Amino acid sequence: MQALKAHVHNGRLVLDEPTDLPEGTVVPLTIDDDDDMDESERARLHQALSRSIAQAKAGNLVDADEVIGKLLARG
Repeated sequence: MQALKAHVHNGRLVLDEPTDLPEGTVVPLTIDDDDDMDESERARLHQALSRSIAQAKAGNLVDADEVIGKLLARG
């Protein structure tokens, strides 16, 4: 799955970046209007993201296929 960003221009959705999706591809959309996090939850999320980014920059990564395989094995 590929995450894409778009904005509304003259009532139409316009992608913010080029895509190589084939012509006619149907793309389901959801509106990301707001979340239910309070300031404390948002601060914890930002701290977790900062730690994760630092780990990634240090090369401490886990392959996504490996993680998905482990989750599926829990079944």
